[in-house]
Amino acid sequence: MNRLVRKFGKYTLATFIIMGAGLILFLVTPLLLWLWDFDSDVVGLLVFKVGLLMCVAGLVFRGARNNFWKGLAIAIPVMVGIWILFRVILWFV
Repeated sequence: MNRLVRKFGKYTLATFIIMGAGLILFLVTPLLLWLWDFDSDVVGLLVFKVGLLMCVAGLVFRGARNNFWKGLAIAIPVMVGIWILFRVILWFV
C-alpha cells in the first residue's frame, strides 16, 4: 500500500478506491436484486462518477500553476457533479 501511495499520492489513490467501490456496487446489482430486492445500479454509477470527478479535479489541480486554473479545476467538476446529481434526482421523479 505504501508503494501505491508513493506512486500515485493519497488523494488519487482515494479516488481510485471510491471509483472501485462504485463499480463493485454497480456490478453486484443483479445479486442484490435477487437476494434482497435492492436496486443499486444508480447508486453505484453515482459513486463511480463522483470518484471520477474527484480524480479529474485532483489531476488538473496538481498541474495548475496559478490560482485561476486551480479555481477552474475545482469549479468545472463541481458543476458537472451538480448536473449529474440533478439528472439522477429528476430520473427518480
